Amino acid sequence: PPGSGTAATLRWLGAGARRALATKPHPDLLHCPAFVAPWRVSLPYVVTIHDAAPRIEPGDHPHECRAYDAWFLPERARRARAVITGTRYSAADLAAGYGILPERIRVTPYGVDRIFTEFQREIRPGPRSTPPRLLFPGAPLPRKPPPLVPPAMAAAPSGPRRAAGARAPRGPPTPR
Repeated sequence: PPGSGTAATLRWLGAGARRALATKPHPDLLHCPAFVAPWRVSLPYVVTIHDAAPRIEPGDHPHECRAYDAWFLPERARRARAVITGTRYSAADLAAGYGILPERIRVTPYGVDRIFTEFQREIRPGPRSTPPRLLFPGAPLPRKPPPLVPPAMAAAPSGPRRAAGARAPRGPPTPR
């Protein structure tokens, strides 16, 4: 919501979203793409929850995220018409961790364009001879370290470089 922060988000969850949804034309379904679903909406809704990371690795998440995960997300997820996630692994974690009925979880695999799956030996400059760039989206957290960044940067042609790193991983994830 505009002016985001904990207080603004709580206002939006409590009443702001309900007011926004009251405007005409009334939607038939609300999709909440970022795991946060408003309270007390009469509209059916679908929520996207990528994983159960706040429960599995709570130290990687701020207090507000952990509080929402503990106090509100399980109920909002169970009331959703459907929960969307990207992998069967996450679907199992969500069902076990939040008490969501497995038949209400829809796995929609994340899309990756074919260009990103084909290995190319040569790094070719893009249009107008721009130097190659490497992007690591997301926060460099211990649970998702970018182990390939330093070798990729070292193998790239010389020129300006930028990279974001992470602390060393704590080891392989503990099987559940």
